[in-house]
Amino acid sequence: MSAPVVRFHPASELRDMVAPTVDWIIEDLVAPGVITSLDGWLRLGKTSFMTAAVGAILHGCAFLERTTRKTGAVYLTEQTPVTFREPLAQAELLEENDLLIVFRHEVAGIPWRTVMSQVTTECLRRNAGLVIDTLHQFAGLKGDASNDEGSALEVMGPVQDAAAKGIWVLVGRHERKAGGEPGEAARGSSATAGAIDIILSFRRPKGEPTGSRREIVSLSRFASTPEKLLIDLGPHGYRVIETGGADGDLQAVAARVLRVLGDRVMTEPEIRTKEGSTLVPRAIREVLLKENLIAVSGKGVKGDPFRYQRLSRSFSFPNDIERESEMVVRNEQPESRSGSPLPKGRERGRAGDGSSPNGRTLRQAPFEVVR
Repeated sequence: MSAPVVRFHPASELRDMVAPTVDWIIEDLVAPGVITSLDGWLRLGKTSFMTAAVGAILHGCAFLERTTRKTGAVYLTEQTPVTFREPLAQAELLEENDLLIVFRHEVAGIPWRTVMSQVTTECLRRNAGLVIDTLHQFAGLKGDASNDEGSALEVMGPVQDAAAKGIWVLVGRHERKAGGEPGEAARGSSATAGAIDIILSFRRPKGEPTGSRREIVSLSRFASTPEKLLIDLGPHGYRVIETGGADGDLQAVAARVLRVLGDRVMTEPEIRTKEGSTLVPRAIREVLLKENLIAVSGKGVKGDPFRYQRLSRSFSFPNDIERESEMVVRNEQPESRSGSPLPKGRERGRAGDGSSPNGRTLRQAPFEVVR
């Protein structure tokens, strides 16, 4: 038998091996080949959040104002059928055949690697993602073993193998009572956190010991993952109340997105391709839509993605974003009306056809696009 061979990949090979943009399952949060962890205290609502996320994926609807891509899922739960029924019902998943459930008590005694091998095979067969709720409990790590680096790596190895095969992975972890920063607050060895790509620390907002609001603080390998989200659980699911992050960077990206849009209707991947920043999704949601500078159409699902169009203005720039973008120059100057040539680098355009994609009436204001 020949010895195993180490394969060396030229950096240029990644150009064709990996797409330039992430094919998100939940935009900025969950993706194929990526391990996402939701960390939080006991009885804080992690399972409800994770089943709601799975419901959005299976139903192909937006989650936390983010687009989703429809796939199946295999859900490993530490709960029993009696306790797990309610969160499934809340997420409208009781009728789903594309969601498979594995109960911990039914695989007790089976080695973790054996469980993960069979689970990974089923995920690949069904083109499904994987949820493990919670990781250490399901893997059987107890007491000091959860803090041992070797034991942690034994647990994460099969999970990383699943992700390496293109499966999206969402795991739940319990945080220590003492809390801490994302990546440090969860129970167990730091080796576990090191193997996770996106850590979402799920906690109550400061000064709110009760109530339905939650704060999500992230630590991510991806710049587009929001640093903070303030969310609330209402009768129709979770909604985003507030988003935090690098405001200055977002403002700059938002200005460039306006420049890219011009008088076109574009999807987010199309905008990302031209603008290049991973902050484009946040700039669209947290700046441009909030400031009412663009309109949106589409359902945000595969086959009907969100499409964005710049809202025209027939008055002075309403805010610094539009002004600083140097994107739109009113064509009400004498040289524009007289038909004289535009300065080099500009081209005339018109903002749409009188109506926005979301049904709102647009003002017919001619403008010049600065390229």
